[in-house]
Amino acid sequence: MPRTSPSSRRRWRLPAIVILAAMLAPGTWWRSPLPAPDNRQILSVQAIPASADAFAAACAPVVLEKAWHLTSPNDHFGGYSGLVRLDGDRFLAGSDRGDMLIFDSPDPPGHISPAPPRLGPFNPDAGSIKRNSDLEALTRDPKTGQIWAGYEFTNSIVRYNAQLQLEKDIAPKAMRFWPQNSGPESVTRLNDGRFIVLAERHYDGSKGHTPALLFPGDPVEGARPIEFRFPTPDGMAPVDAATLPDGRVVILLRGFRFGLPPRFHTRLVVGDPKTIRAGKAWQLQDIAALRDETLFDNYEGITIEPAQDGTVFLWIISDDNTASFQRTLLLKARWNPTQTCPS
Repeated sequence: MPRTSPSSRRRWRLPAIVILAAMLAPGTWWRSPLPAPDNRQILSVQAIPASADAFAAACAPVVLEKAWHLTSPNDHFGGYSGLVRLDGDRFLAGSDRGDMLIFDSPDPPGHISPAPPRLGPFNPDAGSIKRNSDLEALTRDPKTGQIWAGYEFTNSIVRYNAQLQLEKDIAPKAMRFWPQNSGPESVTRLNDGRFIVLAERHYDGSKGHTPALLFPGDPVEGARPIEFRFPTPDGMAPVDAATLPDGRVVILLRGFRFGLPPRFHTRLVVGDPKTIRAGKAWQLQDIAALRDETLFDNYEGITIEPAQDGTVFLWIISDDNTASFQRTLLLKARWNPTQTCPS
């Protein structure tokens, strides 16, 4: 067999390298066609094992009644960071990608056939760019059906009507220095029409507290807020809040520890808006911490359903971050807010 010369081998090696590089590069020759958008209105709700004592309560028990794993092939599914109850035992979840999910309660009273879910953009006119879509918080006026959403990146608050049509928005001056990625993480409308807005992190990196605002009225109408501080015990940050029938506010806290996979920790505290003072730290009381490790995830949304016996149901949803090791979980826990802890 004849042997090739070194120069001949080099001449063949160069085209081979070019061909191999072209095959490995993300070029146009061998690129697979992108899959068609999946907008199917499909939602799977699967009950998962749940221990009643999944929460370690500070005093009054927080009883986990049920838990579900939510999945969908729809491109707009997942990443939920805000949750509110709608009329007729329905829920609205908003995601940090600017999408929404409207779905029936998986635990309705009586035997009610569930209505189809609704998945899609929260604000179709906003576009897909980050500054128009990073929805982090939701709150609702049960009388008018109006909904307010808190958006990071722009540090703005947007009001929608009951049909989820945009009415008005504002970027409050008091929020202009809040971090773009840790801004208005929690927004809740109080029963008297005031609003509380909590940042996830401090804009200057300070530890121990985050900026917080108490608006005397609707923020989008230009109400000027009182600035106060929200304590972050053990570095756990506020990620959502919901108002109780008695006027107090339940705040959902999240802790994070790096690892493979990362670990999330969830805690609930309660505060009375009557104790808020300008420039001071809000006095909070522990409710419970999630201790069932099988349910650990990135919980970012909470809403409250009053029960007829004076207790409340705490509905909590997780943000899966579109990560393979996370899930979209929905928890339903019962708590008696009238049982106070000893001071």
